Amino acid sequence: MAAARDAVRMFDSVSLDLICGVPGEDRGVWQDDLERAKESEAQHVSVYMLSLEPRTLLSRDVSAGRVRVPDEGEQAGFYMQALKELKAAGYGHYEVSNFAMPGCHSRYNLASWKREPYIGYGPSAHSFLRTEEGELRTANEASLSRYLSSPQAAEGFREVLGERERFEEQVFLSLRINSGLSIEFLRKGNTLPNEMMKALETMEERGWIRYENGTLYLTDPGFLFADLIAAELIP
Repeated sequence: MAAARDAVRMFDSVSLDLICGVPGEDRGVWQDDLERAKESEAQHVSVYMLSLEPRTLLSRDVSAGRVRVPDEGEQAGFYMQALKELKAAGYGHYEVSNFAMPGCHSRYNLASWKREPYIGYGPSAHSFLRTEEGELRTANEASLSRYLSSPQAAEGFREVLGERERFEEQVFLSLRINSGLSIEFLRKGNTLPNEMMKALETMEERGWIRYENGTLYLTDPGFLFADLIAAELIP
């Protein structure tokens, strides 16, 4: 963490990325990582749970039993530990994976979750635009050589979002941030059928969601199931 402390002294804003669930990690190792992150006094900390990407060396080693990584239950415990430790240290939990000191949130992160337009430059970079054609999501060509040969024509993916796609994105992205999801918005989208109401009641009983002033919020444990909850709200 010496490099992190040096960075904090040199720059106005520093963000650290922590990954829980890496090979050989246990509760003690993770606690040490959290302590070092807090000691660095970085203004922003992101906490991600390890994902094993197909066809990678680590994925093959784990599948073959050559390497062991913490299971989902252990990773969930690490995540909850991070919530407790970082919030107690003064970091605000403003998005599923992101924590920040007051006024130090990532503008890009929030812009993405709030569906604000942005432009990505470089190979594989994504963009979200509002044009006369409609709302667009695009991605640049992944190949560096092809991108460099013709950057002005490097678009490799384009999607025009319809009403259905916009609704699904609004539900999924709103649940990831601490501003919550409007119940009225859900009613406009699908009138909250009985099946959905039952699902919401079950989630509330499990302590995954809470309601306040007509808005649905995820609780700390609920953030572990953000994708599952969003799927229940999208018929």
